[in-house]
Amino acid sequence: MVFPLFMLVLAGILDFGFALYTRMTVINAAGAGANAAVMVSDYSTVSTVATGAADAAAAQGGVTPSSVTTICLQTTSS
Repeated sequence: MVFPLFMLVLAGILDFGFALYTRMTVINAAGAGANAAVMVSDYSTVSTVATGAADAAAAQGGVTPSSVTTICLQTTSS
């Protein structure tokens, strides 16, 4: 009688762990994209470089690029 309840709690803990890992992967990928965008010297390639870096970091963490939409918002140079 206790075993099914224990398994339910265990499954919930595992699911929460996977969700937390995925969240941290997306946060780190956004940071990698922002870091790459800051390091670019040619302003016209910022969007491409930032998106590529974020996608690569997400893929390295196990998040498939097809399940995430990466958007780089940039303003015009002054």
